[in-house]
Amino acid sequence: MHMQECLGKLTEAVESLKTQSKDPAKELKDVATAVHGLKVGLTVSAAIPSAVFAASAAIIGFIFNHLAEVVQAYITVKK
Repeated sequence: MHMQECLGKLTEAVESLKTQSKDPAKELKDVATAVHGLKVGLTVSAAIPSAVFAASAAIIGFIFNHLAEVVQAYITVKK
């Protein structure tokens, strides 16, 4: 009878350890998910200003290019 009682306690302890080991694993997975979300957020937040800067540079280049053509045409007509 004593052996069954010890075996029951051992089984209960093993089950308790299994349950306890699931909690840190879940916490670790939650941290990994949060870190991944942060990396995605930083990537997107860095990509948007880069795209805006590139578009602005292209527009400004276009404007200056056409302004130079207009000035050159004006100087050519004035001669």
